[in-house]
Amino acid sequence: MNILGPEFKRYCWMRFSQFSTFIVLILIAVCLGLIYVSYLVELESVSADRMHYNEQNLVYPDFHWSVGAYYLFAPILFFVAYLYGALEAATSFSTERSGKTWDWKKISAIRPIHLMLGKLFGSTSYVWYITLLLLPIVLYGYAHLHEDIYRWTKPVNVPTSIDQYPDWLDICKLAFVIIVPAFLTHLIATFGSLQNMVYGKKNSLIITIISAGLGVYLHRFLTSVLSIKLYSEFFGFKVLNKMNYDGATAEWFGHNFQAIPFILLTLLYLFICLSVALYRLCRRELNFQSFPFFALLFYASLSAYVTGFFVNSVPNENVSGLFKGFAQKNGIELYMVFMPTYIIFLGVTVKSLWYMGDRIGDYQRFIMALKRKNLKRTLENVPMWMFTAPVVLATILLWCFTAGEAFDVSLSVLFFSIIAFIMRDALALHILSLGDRFKRGGLLFVVYIVFAYAILPYAQWSIMELVNGGSDTKSWAQVVFGNPSMYFPTNNNSVALGLVPIAIQVTIATYILWRVLKPYRASPELKTA
Repeated sequence: MNILGPEFKRYCWMRFSQFSTFIVLILIAVCLGLIYVSYLVELESVSADRMHYNEQNLVYPDFHWSVGAYYLFAPILFFVAYLYGALEAATSFSTERSGKTWDWKKISAIRPIHLMLGKLFGSTSYVWYITLLLLPIVLYGYAHLHEDIYRWTKPVNVPTSIDQYPDWLDICKLAFVIIVPAFLTHLIATFGSLQNMVYGKKNSLIITIISAGLGVYLHRFLTSVLSIKLYSEFFGFKVLNKMNYDGATAEWFGHNFQAIPFILLTLLYLFICLSVALYRLCRRELNFQSFPFFALLFYASLSAYVTGFFVNSVPNENVSGLFKGFAQKNGIELYMVFMPTYIIFLGVTVKSLWYMGDRIGDYQRFIMALKRKNLKRTLENVPMWMFTAPVVLATILLWCFTAGEAFDVSLSVLFFSIIAFIMRDALALHILSLGDRFKRGGLLFVVYIVFAYAILPYAQWSIMELVNGGSDTKSWAQVVFGNPSMYFPTNNNSVALGLVPIAIQVTIATYILWRVLKPYRASPELKTA
């Protein structure tokens, strides 16, 4: 209990009263009693053709009372573990904001790990209490599914071979595919709840539906992967169960791995990443400073994981089966190997630039720490985009230098122009956010995006079309301002036409931002730093 911290204790005190603790036990006991009484009544009226003899020559029926309990409690177990659990986790942080208790918690002595564990397990403690009470009953009923089913359920095709009956391994598999997706559901919902609180949103219902849906899908997927006997037949998972993973392999970085261990290790990797992300976010909200290395390690590992599916050591067959539909007949293009890193780090860069748009204080703390030569404070306050943007640029340069005969000028222009347009838009966001005293930077940036990518190009091309009058000859103004590379990232075969226009725009935006930052550069904090 002390390991989980005071937040977990608080939730246990709130969730568990004498009534809430014993009412579940009483209801389960009553339901089991009714099911067993019905079983005895059915046993009295059973026909002789449904009675058999076991090895000890004892008469037993071809149905079992626990199957009735299985059909009653299994849907309840899923509802409680996934939907109710997701709802409890999705409101774990949002209730702090609505109850106006979060500010008190931020100034308390609670540790980030205790806050994380308390919210993750404390808010769902009653859910796990019910789940762990129902799980043994469901597993016991599952072990007797082959003994026909209860009289109010539909018949099922009983396997003729005893090898097709559930065994202890199948029971353990079923417990695994129920508990693990439920935990993932609660983890995703808790993370979403914290994000909701940070950004002041009220999307608890949406988070509940999304996290519960992901959990149920993962449950069905793992059921198919682990090939649990009879279970998929009873719950209608026949579509997924057509996928046979026995003996299947996953091709990754040119090596074949068994599919089932590979999938389970991937699931473990996602659990670790989500848990670390939730912990880091708890640290940040409790005003603890963190180094960016764990986040960078996650982005790098995710890039390496995805890249592994594109890389194969076999000549002319350098694509895994998962991506054959995207490959050409001679194998996947070289630039696709660099795409996962480019896309992931570019997305992180955009997110960081958006987040830092109006946070001049973060930049000031970073500059002050840098001037004071305080390495620890510098690393704690450095914006994430300062790490990820060089990786994006280095990825494209690496492709350019290693492509050889496969080098494509138009592709390189496209990749560099995407980076340049993001730089221009990020500079515009900082200008609008820092230069607007009425704090309408977000709205102004939306107007800027619509103007820059829709209104201005359409108006400019319309004017050029009217001026040209259908003539094949174009003036220099039509060549420059009618160039699509002025307004959008394009795969232009000319480096000058593809990159020079956006480079000029970035230069102008940089100068404007420098002028906007003039009062901040003259602030006493930076002078005394």
